[in-house]
Amino acid sequence: MQKHGSAVKHIDFIIIDLLCMELSFIAAYKTRIGAAEAAYFSSYYKMMNFIIILAYFLMLFFKDGHSNILKRNTFKELRSVFFLNVIIIGVIIIGLFFMKQSTTYSRIIFGLFCIYDTILMFAVRTIWKEYLLSKFKSGENNVGVMIVTYRKYLDEFLAAVESKNNGYFTVRGILLLDEGDEKAKADEKHKEIPLVSQDILLDFLKNNVVDEAYILAEKNESGELANNFLTMGITAHVSINMVLDNLPHVTIDHAKNYMIITS
Repeated sequence: MQKHGSAVKHIDFIIIDLLCMELSFIAAYKTRIGAAEAAYFSSYYKMMNFIIILAYFLMLFFKDGHSNILKRNTFKELRSVFFLNVIIIGVIIIGLFFMKQSTTYSRIIFGLFCIYDTILMFAVRTIWKEYLLSKFKSGENNVGVMIVTYRKYLDEFLAAVESKNNGYFTVRGILLLDEGDEKAKADEKHKEIPLVSQDILLDFLKNNVVDEAYILAEKNESGELANNFLTMGITAHVSINMVLDNLPHVTIDHAKNYMIITS
């Protein structure tokens, strides 16, 4: 479930990868085979083109290659793209060996494809990441985030969540869970972020775009809060003290000293 959600979230990078693989395979094929022999070998390599795409989607199924892609530096991105192509080519060569068809295809084409696709995919991913980050930093298409906790934990938890931010999200509001807290009115703010009490939460969500909620709450409240946000279509990130049995399909992440569970 989590991988499916990640695939939808990174559909733009998947499309980029597919286009880069197509162009790289065509370039490798033309470089090695040439126009004179292209017609003779075309039927073999049409099937190989399909197998490369299938191998790519198998890779996505077993390992999310786009996780934290916007946070990767240049070296990590290059390494990720290189190993993606090496593994795809490795899977294909092993498959051809067991099917006893390894002599039908040119290993040079596979090598050229790996080189071309590593360069092209790395370049296009980098350009697209810079474009997305520039939009995020300008405030366009930012993910809206809500902080959910108590006043005594607010500063520390807010700092921890913000440490994960590379311009991808904007904190839209802070939901205070303190019992009898009547100070959280619509016009009260904490570091320019609106404070929200539970009695005005629905009105706040109607007037503000919130995509994700980061929750630090007592274990008897975490599960109910997370499920309430999930019901409204808001992704819930919950601190480790929550009751795991209350949430399906969880993954674990970190924000400074906090361990976060996402459903």
